[in-house]
Amino acid sequence: MGLFADVGQKLGIERSGYSMFFDALSFRFYCLLMIAFIFLHILTGRDFGPMATAEQLANKQDGKFEIPGTPTLAQVPARAGMTTPAEGPRFAGTQAGAGWATNALIPLGGLILFHIIGLWTDGDGLSRLRQGGSLLSWVYWRQVISNAGHSHLILFYAAVFGVTLALLCGVVSKLRLAVICRCFGRGFKRAMLPFALLILAWSLKNCCDNLKTGEFLTTILAGRVSPNWFPAIVFLVACVTSFATGTS
Repeated sequence: MGLFADVGQKLGIERSGYSMFFDALSFRFYCLLMIAFIFLHILTGRDFGPMATAEQLANKQDGKFEIPGTPTLAQVPARAGMTTPAEGPRFAGTQAGAGWATNALIPLGGLILFHIIGLWTDGDGLSRLRQGGSLLSWVYWRQVISNAGHSHLILFYAAVFGVTLALLCGVVSKLRLAVICRCFGRGFKRAMLPFALLILAWSLKNCCDNLKTGEFLTTILAGRVSPNWFPAIVFLVACVTSFATGTS
């Protein structure tokens, strides 16, 4: 959305990054196809690749099998500083399993809820409701979120709130402090890879801007390619670029 805002400013488009983001949702073909693929997978019950292999092993061995290099269900709670639950299919119904799900869902739900409420407050959602807006209207939310002027700061506060909830859930679940610190450390390390990818993607964009790549391509293609082919060409170039850089 920050990139949208920068491009809009350069092209003289008086729209916020959030506004252009909402308008572009119907063109997010990759995301839409992946959602459709998930529903197709649920309806057909078919698995692919390594997941299909794991499902076949589970069916043959009644759910009791081990994949090399991964901990078993009995080993995981011991590493996390929790009481080892009973082995086998009953694990899903144990108190420890339910505690793990709660420790994940509460912080995630708190982050999303804090973010939405923050955007609603910053975007004058209450005043728009008084003017006849509806919480069930897509247009209402588009206007409110687009009007939010401190979206990056709100996202930061929402992240801090979610992390705080995760810490409290760990304390309530009686996890040891060393275990909690180790979990935070792992999360921080895993966040470094997408963080590095974003920096590289922004660097690539800045390099293309400084080299006038857009103007160069425009000069080459002007008068040689029909405008009707332009959207398809842009999509294919974006596919190749995202595959080459490792980020969509």
